[in-house]
Amino acid sequence: MLGYALKQNKVDEKGVQNGLKSIVPHAYGDHSSCGNWCGYLKNPASYKHRGLPHGKDLMNKSLRQSLEKIIEIPLFYHALLLKPSIVIIGLQYLKTGNDAEILEIAATDGKDEFSYYIKPCNVISPEASAVNKLTFQRGILFYDGKPITDAIAMDVALKTFTEWLKSRMPCILVAHNCKSFDARFLVQAAEKNGVM
Repeated sequence: MLGYALKQNKVDEKGVQNGLKSIVPHAYGDHSSCGNWCGYLKNPASYKHRGLPHGKDLMNKSLRQSLEKIIEIPLFYHALLLKPSIVIIGLQYLKTGNDAEILEIAATDGKDEFSYYIKPCNVISPEASAVNKLTFQRGILFYDGKPITDAIAMDVALKTFTEWLKSRMPCILVAHNCKSFDARFLVQAAEKNGVM
């Protein structure tokens, strides 16, 4: 969707803006503002999203609001002219709140995936374990009761992630709760471990 919006409107700034604004509604099943790139408009009966889970429309309202905010940012449009990779990141934490510690860094650019579990420095809270199914016992990280034998130190995970991102530059990182949570803790961890 993003590629088509840019490709079809290379010299038409207003067309690019309209194309970008139609991406989120399209992913949520609203095709009223879609252009001729929209497969649903060509064949509604058999249309399935190629890049969404099970080919179905997205449903999460909170995610939609976050995505709409991203699309509204004027700098986003100008960054797109650089043809960046869109990298979706997901982090798992030791506990919730201001003293959260990252336990997993996962990301995808739609072609490749990145995923590393991180050896925690502290105890995983029961609240976080209930959500992420991670526990830490006798120096071993477990996921859903199974040991994770390849968990690595935070500094190694961050350096590896940075190298993975460099090969996709320029890139835009996208995450649910990115501004209020994920970005803050990722930057804090990078600074603390000398990666930034």
